[in-house]
Amino acid sequence: CAVGLGGPAIRFETHFAPMDRHFSISVAPMSPRHFATIFTDVTETKRLAERREQSERKFVQVFDLAPNPIAVSGMDGTLLSVNQAYCQLLGWSKHELIGKRTTDLNIWEDPEVRQKIIERLKLEDRVNDVEVRMRTRSGQRRILEFGGALMEFDGQKLLVSVARDITEIRAAQQARIEASQELE
Repeated sequence: CAVGLGGPAIRFETHFAPMDRHFSISVAPMSPRHFATIFTDVTETKRLAERREQSERKFVQVFDLAPNPIAVSGMDGTLLSVNQAYCQLLGWSKHELIGKRTTDLNIWEDPEVRQKIIERLKLEDRVNDVEVRMRTRSGQRRILEFGGALMEFDGQKLLVSVARDITEIRAAQQARIEASQELE
């Protein structure tokens, strides 16, 4: 080993199969032809990291499969994560949305409503059942029931929002009102 011949210190990790343990090994030169070796058992740390990664993968799958549009954004509206339903509703791919601000995408039919939601979130940390009107990429107007909450991730406050498309419900309600008025 180069360390035993006076080379620089090295550190590496290895799995020792007979014991099913993971070790971090540091080897440092002590003098010419002598070196010190430190073994640190990192098995639990490795297993915790693997479980966390599995959990994150499951969360991403559930997040992406949710039937309602979900987005995680900064307070300035910068989209950090969106699910497939969000993409389908608005007509953009994830790649086209991530890193963009919702105001730059011009999806808010009334940007003042967005500002009121942000102000309410700052006071209450959550909003529920707010009706908003949005525009898709093609310019189609959609009516959404919006809910959101401020959550802290890695020391940063982010908005997690969920919406439900109620465009058809509102259209049916309007048709019922118009039919009732015609009958009168």
